[in-house]
Amino acid sequence: MVDFSNFGVVCRHPRLEWLAPVMRRWGHYIDDYCELHPHDTPYYYSEWTNVGVLAAAAWGPGSGSIQEYACRRTNANSVQTGRADLYLYDASNCATVEAKQIWGADTLSDRHVTDALARGSQQAVTNRDSDTPVAAVFLTVMIPEHDVADTNAVTEVCSHILSQVEQSGAHAWAWAFPPSKRPFVTRERASDARFYWPGVVLALRVAHGNFRR
Repeated sequence: MVDFSNFGVVCRHPRLEWLAPVMRRWGHYIDDYCELHPHDTPYYYSEWTNVGVLAAAAWGPGSGSIQEYACRRTNANSVQTGRADLYLYDASNCATVEAKQIWGADTLSDRHVTDALARGSQQAVTNRDSDTPVAAVFLTVMIPEHDVADTNAVTEVCSHILSQVEQSGAHAWAWAFPPSKRPFVTRERASDARFYWPGVVLALRVAHGNFRR
């Protein structure tokens, strides 16, 4: 079990170690945004928004990203045109990333994360732009307001989410639970229900064709 903290990165695959600084900056960028926008969070929105923050975190001396770009996909004996979510690179490495978005709270299990990683893997392996295809899952934590009594209970849910990601098929993961957002409650746009939005977890897995085996 990973001890709960506001921000963190865990990497358990050598082919993803070069992305650890990117994942760390990703968490800091989320915190910066939350500090400047008391009534908003970037992870509250769609998969595209979350991919955009990760893409921004990739930029640095000798590194960067290309988001939502045209690519060719190889499926069985056919080659088709399509679009890829993200290309990351530095001076010695590169990766193509297919992202998925899920939302959840205390009812979310490691199986939900694994299933999302499997869907991302199926897409990632069809893109031949890199020798390192990666599945990414953004897990936005949303907790119904009536389900928790206080911010301590919100923290317990965040810790539960991290434990489920650790038990999933992820090879690396990072999380951002900005302290300013632990008590943050607002209405979810689709349902108009009120939720806590304390943070987000990013799970990565090096993709391969026999993910389920």
